Amino acid sequence: MISETVDTRPRPRGRLRSLPAAAGTIAIGLVELLLCLSIFGPQPLGWLWVGSQVNYATDSLMSGLATAFAGSVTSICATVWIARRIEALWVSRNPDAPWLGGRGLFETALVLATILALVGFAFWFFIIAGPGPTIAPNLH
Repeated sequence: MISETVDTRPRPRGRLRSLPAAAGTIAIGLVELLLCLSIFGPQPLGWLWVGSQVNYATDSLMSGLATAFAGSVTSICATVWIARRIEALWVSRNPDAPWLGGRGLFETALVLATILALVGFAFWFFIIAGPGPTIAPNLH
């Protein structure tokens, strides 16, 4: 008796069905890159602002710092969880999608976000803010 296997994988509906796998992979990669970039800038800065508001309202530096730290850790963990869930959903719907070097898109996006954050910080530190007179003495 010959048994046929039935493909029970969920199929994309609507616009996702017409989206080629490579274009969808690029779109998911960009979303994950933006999520990973938010870990290095907007999220910690936003929580520092919230912590400063708590510090002002309670007149307690410790409560402001604790709020900023706990909020940063929580939002970063939530962001990583969301990015991994997005990738898992994409992989489940597109098992044959092209991946970058055999790795998942999240790992690649996190590495790229880290590199971009380091380059951006180095540019800000050495060009915009300046390292100060010990490295580049004032020639006046």
